[in-house]
Amino acid sequence: MKRTICICVVLLLALSNAYGATKAPGVSKVRFEITRVSKTAGVLHWKITNNSDAGVYIYSFFLLGPAYNIERSTGMLIFDTTPIERVASCPPNRVAPLLLFFVRSGGVIEGDFADSEIKKAGGDRVSLKIAVGSEPNSVVEEEKRFYNTAGCQHSPYDAVVNWATFLESNRVQVPRP
Repeated sequence: MKRTICICVVLLLALSNAYGATKAPGVSKVRFEITRVSKTAGVLHWKITNNSDAGVYIYSFFLLGPAYNIERSTGMLIFDTTPIERVASCPPNRVAPLLLFFVRSGGVIEGDFADSEIKKAGGDRVSLKIAVGSEPNSVVEEEKRFYNTAGCQHSPYDAVVNWATFLESNRVQVPRP
């Protein structure tokens, strides 16, 4: 009898710890969209809506433009506002600061992304890609570690790539001249 009670108590404690552990919120309920295009100004107006139950962080250094990188294919441009793949590099690493926007649960942020390539994209479809994560401390610590580590295995940007979930906005057509 005592053995059965002990087993039950151990199981209850294990289950309560499993359910009580705080899990990092997912980013599946984050919506990212382009709402307006201005070809003459070379601007895409974007909006990020966080419908999740917890706040999220957006890597934001390139979010206002110009793009970190542009993915090109026939009739399509994807403006990467974040590094999207790991690239080994050797010191001195010249990287932009790690800047994160916080979007609270239920929150909305809007802004304008400006890049001269938008002016040249008449008739092409364009979209933006962002990096979203649920917890800032791990990316900050890893970025510091990569920056301060001697050798050529990692760029500090690799920390963002390891941390992020990448979201692409809707695709919009840039008006022809």
